[in-house]
Amino acid sequence: METPSTATKTPERINIKQFDLENERVTEPISLYIELGENYLMYVAEFYSEVPKAENQDDHTLGWEDSYSNFKIKVKRECIVSIDINYKRKGELWIIELDVNGYPHTIKFYFKKEKDAAAVHKKLDEYIFGTTTV
Repeated sequence: METPSTATKTPERINIKQFDLENERVTEPISLYIELGENYLMYVAEFYSEVPKAENQDDHTLGWEDSYSNFKIKVKRECIVSIDINYKRKGELWIIELDVNGYPHTIKFYFKKEKDAAAVHKKLDEYIFGTTTV
């Protein structure tokens, strides 16, 4: 029998309902969520989309082609070093960015609505850095 000191906490899941990506048009979202474990953060996505045919992803003149994405990114909570939220006029997207020591890429979460991005940013900020007052 587990005692309170040995019981593991159930990870919290943040479902992201509406999402979009830079240079990618999501046509069929299957699942997209962030899982906050006691010692880790995991970003899970599965969806169908359309991507530019051109090698230069900013060039849409050649049209679009179907694509399928399915990934899981799992990082140690203690390795997350920064969180940022910003607005990108091109594409009209809100972007939350996480930088992680030992991971070669910035982890990005994309949102169409500011309120959705702000709610997730607040939850992630508290998860990573604890409750803070500004």
